[in-house]
Amino acid sequence: MQQQINRQFAGFKVGLNRQGRRPNGNASVWQRIKLLYSNVRVVDNQARIDIVLNVPETLVVELGPKEVQKTMTEQAKNDYGIKEVEVNIRVIPTQILGYNPNASGIPAS
Repeated sequence: MQQQINRQFAGFKVGLNRQGRRPNGNASVWQRIKLLYSNVRVVDNQARIDIVLNVPETLVVELGPKEVQKTMTEQAKNDYGIKEVEVNIRVIPTQILGYNPNASGIPAS
């Protein structure tokens, strides 16, 4: 199931690009979303899926974690016959800053 999560997450990002849900029209920004951790526990036909994503802070709202959660829950129930599914998604927002070593840091007057 771990590999399934990784495939589903990759497919989710591709799907967003196909739908045109790209930040500022830039598909490369979606490549900065990383799946840092995933864990799946199944006991007595009950599954718990924990996921941690690293996402640029400008994309946190646009990512739609509820959408991911719903899709994963439905897939676990339909594809694997799991009776109860709990999906926990944690998002670690990051800032992407540019650095120019040639800039003086002093505004031009």
